[in-house]
Amino acid sequence: MMKFECKDLGMDCDFVATAETKEEVMDMAMAHAIEAHDNMFKDLTPEQTEEMNEKLEAAIKNDEAEEIIEQDETEDDEEETEDEEESAEVA
Repeated sequence: MMKFECKDLGMDCDFVATAETKEEVMDMAMAHAIEAHDNMFKDLTPEQTEEMNEKLEAAIKNDEAEEIIEQDETEDDEEETEDEEESAEVA
């Protein structure tokens, strides 16, 4: 699952787009940008528009990879807590 958040581009906006493919997320994000942030895009040059598209594409993440990382971090934290509890019992 692919994911984009406006906040990843420094926007003060809670919009999140998730879809199976990067292209679908791009389409959703562009539709949102036109609707919600049109004031930012109306004066962009073609070069600036291309740069914004590149930033948008780079900000799209594989949400499943993030979930795996978060899960690993949670497991590591739980193991550290167990180790600390065992050390406290021994002392």
